[in-house]
Amino acid sequence: FLEAAALLPKAHLQNIELWVIGDGPERSHLETFARELGLGERVRFFGMMPHEKLPFLLQEVDIFVNPTTSDEGLATANLEAMACGACPITTDGFGNNEAIKHGKTGYLFPPRDIKALNRLLEEAIINPHRTHQIGEAAAQYVRECRDIRKIAKEYAALYEEVLGRSRQ
Repeated sequence: FLEAAALLPKAHLQNIELWVIGDGPERSHLETFARELGLGERVRFFGMMPHEKLPFLLQEVDIFVNPTTSDEGLATANLEAMACGACPITTDGFGNNEAIKHGKTGYLFPPRDIKALNRLLEEAIINPHRTHQIGEAAAQYVRECRDIRKIAKEYAALYEEVLGRSRQ
């Protein structure tokens, strides 16, 4: 993410702030790396945030980038950002393409493809109206397809079906 952002034209970098939310053993390395890339003043490291504060932070975000390279399944963080109306840009695969339809409810790029991520970041920055539309479509998708009541009903029906089969 930082490498892709560093490739953005200076004019774009002057108008954005990059937020890194979370913490871990790589944080000090990332802070140093951001300075080495010339992004030091553009990057804000929040560290770990209490989960109840995330919606308030995510509501301030126009673009949400999740360059995951782990096979964790659909990342909850993507859905949380989408629910807040942010335009997600995330790695293709790893379950992300279940919710994110490229160009409709977000953008997908190949794992570790810094240039592709850079192109998508630049596209999202230079087309704020389109980015906002995609964020709205992402929020609508979460409301319609990932509503907890709907999911609970689907799980209940699945359990009833499985339990019904096992009793026979």
